[in-house]
Amino acid sequence: MGDKGEASLIHYRLDHGDFHEGDRIVIKVQGGGAFTDTLIVRSGNRLQLPQMADLSLDHVLRSELSSRLTTFIGGYLRDPVVQATPLLRVGLLGSVAHPGYYYVPADLPLNDVLMLAGGPTADADLAKVSVRRMGRIVMNESSSRTALSEGRSMDSLNLQAGDEISVGEQRRVNWGLVVPIVTGIVGLLIAYTQIHH
Repeated sequence: MGDKGEASLIHYRLDHGDFHEGDRIVIKVQGGGAFTDTLIVRSGNRLQLPQMADLSLDHVLRSELSSRLTTFIGGYLRDPVVQATPLLRVGLLGSVAHPGYYYVPADLPLNDVLMLAGGPTADADLAKVSVRRMGRIVMNESSSRTALSEGRSMDSLNLQAGDEISVGEQRRVNWGLVVPIVTGIVGLLIAYTQIHH
């Protein structure tokens, strides 16, 4: 990705926050009024909590979510213990067993994310993994190789909901095309050497 590319992704996150309409968050609240639920971020980046006012997630980063929710829910329940797991909806495309869109925990390493789609296919080339956002490459193959080897998470890579992770395939040799060409060249060389001897 390079320092410049990573810096622009970080700036985008700081300016806009991590949450967008359609994102899902698994919330587990312990204590009085305990509940567990998967909530969907509504339009205007608002989270509707049961029997509470809406909470705005504008400019909120995933790392700030649990403390923000604890403070907010603390206004309704006494001493709540809150666990929040943000889920990103990302595309897993290309040479994976089950391509499609998946909701994945933001703290999941990129390697494990690929396994959610059934893992790479036999012809996959893990040196050719890239990430696109709205059609633009935000993480190239070189950066992805580093991320995979270091076991970096979606969150540490500044990935967002809607990003598409694409796994390329190994370059295949078309032997049906290569063999006749090689045979033809060998035949020409034999004919050439026989003519000139």
